[in-house]
Amino acid sequence: TLRKNTPASGGGTEFGNIRLPEPPAGFKWKASALTRFFSAVPEDWKYEEETTNDGIKITISEDDAAAIEVVTTLQKKVNGAVLDVATATLEKLTKGKQVVGKQQNQLGDQTQMLSVIQDGNQVTFYLLVANTKTNSLRMGTFSCPMGRMSDAGKTAQQVMNTVIWVE
Repeated sequence: TLRKNTPASGGGTEFGNIRLPEPPAGFKWKASALTRFFSAVPEDWKYEEETTNDGIKITISEDDAAAIEVVTTLQKKVNGAVLDVATATLEKLTKGKQVVGKQQNQLGDQTQMLSVIQDGNQVTFYLLVANTKTNSLRMGTFSCPMGRMSDAGKTAQQVMNTVIWVE
């Protein structure tokens, strides 16, 4: 069960013995019904989840207009070494496209890989998070028109990054 802590314990949300930080202002934690997974969702955005061949697909989109849509796919376990799978997946997603940005970060057992694609006036971000300890993978992506990048794009990137997946 997901429950709020008493204010005396400093706030946040608990899932079993997992304590989540307070979400950013204007966000709320959403616990996936299908996995032990949390994402910080803007309070007025839509949230849907479904099971697909690739795993669990979570779609978060702006309520007023679908100009921005954030899609997170979870694959609990991966066949093969997770970093190889992540690299091959990212190459497949970006093949033949104009890559305008790339970044890779290491956070403990987790490796984050980010690629930014530009197609005309549209910008798409792909973020893969590979966990070498559990050999599991999740992928986030969002697209938006370039003119929306400043505010809505930052929000979408925050949705993709502010995720806690309880292994």
